[in-house]
Amino acid sequence: LMSFFSIICPVYNSEKYIKKTIDSILMQNVSDFELIIIDDGSQDKSVKILNYLLKKTNLDYKIIQSTWKGPGSARNLGIKAAKYEWIAFIDSDDTWEPAKLEIVKNAIWQNPKINFLCHREYFISRNRFKYEVKPIILDYNKSICSQLYFRNLFSTSAVVLKRDLLIKHGIFDEKLLSAQDYELWLKLSPHINVLMLEDVLGTYVQREGNITSGSIIPKYKNIYKIAWRYSHYTNNFGIIKKMITMLLRFFRDSVNKCFT
Repeated sequence: LMSFFSIICPVYNSEKYIKKTIDSILMQNVSDFELIIIDDGSQDKSVKILNYLLKKTNLDYKIIQSTWKGPGSARNLGIKAAKYEWIAFIDSDDTWEPAKLEIVKNAIWQNPKINFLCHREYFISRNRFKYEVKPIILDYNKSICSQLYFRNLFSTSAVVLKRDLLIKHGIFDEKLLSAQDYELWLKLSPHINVLMLEDVLGTYVQREGNITSGSIIPKYKNIYKIAWRYSHYTNNFGIIKKMITMLLRFFRDSVNKCFT
């Protein structure tokens, strides 16, 4: 079944960005993967560009078209359509380094008990400033659930995980239009055997219209909802700490929004 990666890429009005993403997939050092693109009701030329780019390749790919339901729904369609054991997510404005899948595959062979991996990334801000994201320090001797409750440790385009983990324990919450990736990691956390790779294998691109740069109030409503949903991962003191942290971050982001 391994054979090997199903790459899931949700697309929504990404005509300006999708070529770089697809090029980074086509430049991978290994070829044992399928690419599943889910068009989430794009109204631009995204699908036309994708067909042009992919038809001239030998890539095993499919494009699933849907009405707009949000990225969680799009990724879920991809998960259900996937035929390989390992799922690799990539968003339609992010990119991977050419060695990404090769390094991840080697890590999987060397660590047969893991079912979830995450690597480091570069981050490109809206003003085009690029920097290397600091490594996440994960304490393997402590509960991942409680560590994850206080901080999202995983970036979606850097995550590779076993498909059966999702089938057995749950997929993306389609009612959440932001932070649905964070909610999924929390839901899966009691069941994951995670490996954090030190390698910087991708680039997260912040742009107008994606979740990072979107409206603040809906985003924090969802984070608040998720915090209560998984409050059993901590104690009363932890819940209070989480709420205070969220409030401070909300004010910080609100102030930053006013000056950008």
